[in-house]
Amino acid sequence: MQEHVERLSEAGVREHAAIRIGKRAREIARFSHEEDFDLMVLHSHRLDPADLSHGLMTISHQGAIAAKCPVLLLR
Repeated sequence: MQEHVERLSEAGVREHAAIRIGKRAREIARFSHEEDFDLMVLHSHRLDPADLSHGLMTISHQGAIAAKCPVLLLR
């Protein structure tokens, strides 16, 4: 993650990386409400298009739904 943060910083993009402790989806949402972010970037695993029921409510998806700002989910 630090490598990505450094690349963003070198490109002139303001960045903020953090590690939070607690219930993951709740902390993602809380963090987005505490900070004034334009965008949050989260990592998520691939979904099986044949069976979407096993992935639509992953931690990253829950956090994205509850976040105050736009969220970009990366695979």
